[in-house]
Amino acid sequence: MKPFAFYVCLLLIFSCKGKADKMAGGITPSVDSTTLSADAGKLVYIERAGFRLRNYIVSVKTKFLLPDTLSEDSSYYLKGNYLMVSDKAGHGADTLLLEASNTSPSDLEIREAPDSLHFKTLVLNIHWRGDSDMRTDVFIEYSNDKLNELFSVDELEALQRKDEWTFSGFITSRDELVGAAERDYPFTVSLKDHEVHIENPPKQYIGYPTTALAAIKGYRLSAQNDTVAYTIKKGTTLTVDTLYRAQKRVRLILPDSTIIRAGTDGLADKLQHNTAG
Repeated sequence: MKPFAFYVCLLLIFSCKGKADKMAGGITPSVDSTTLSADAGKLVYIERAGFRLRNYIVSVKTKFLLPDTLSEDSSYYLKGNYLMVSDKAGHGADTLLLEASNTSPSDLEIREAPDSLHFKTLVLNIHWRGDSDMRTDVFIEYSNDKLNELFSVDELEALQRKDEWTFSGFITSRDELVGAAERDYPFTVSLKDHEVHIENPPKQYIGYPTTALAAIKGYRLSAQNDTVAYTIKKGTTLTVDTLYRAQKRVRLILPDSTIIRAGTDGLADKLQHNTAG
């Protein structure tokens, strides 16, 4: 396939995907190309998403390096995804290689960071879906004609300013017993060094049905809070109800509503895990 036909195919592909990618302010997908030496090939930029502010033009473009004769899938020639910001008055511009540099992310969207975060400079929120459909949000500052990545978070659910030097919020992650996805993992971002710190909730409702892969020893709880030693047999179906991390205990519920309290040490190997991507 000749490069010109390849450009057209790429543009059609990204134009179709652009229905999911956000092309704001009347921006439409475009192709830019630069011919290098005959041996080096041709640089091609496909616009993935665009965003217009009053004073700035913002876009994300995918870079390809194409030889004269194409023999591989388009991903073989992909050289990165770039955020590009320029001042409409022509006073400055900058380009930044994004974290998703070696993939073709879907649902790519450019947003301005919400006013509730109280940034004093222009900060852009770039959102996309990558491998295993994982959502990524990266926050990038444009100041003094320079782009600077502040921080990125996977599976972001909520973000707010906690105090002058801290953001806080929640992400979706998977528990250590059965790998069930929960949306209540707290995290913080330090505005001094932009380090992201994710925590495990000390108490967390799981509610995941599973099967015992081996015998599980614990204690049966009665209405009077009495405890009696109890062994869950291999092959028994059960629900992982509530995880008490601070006490290293978990509440398990059997099909007949019997409640079992068990320790978490070594328990993950005895439970069937969630294998969904």
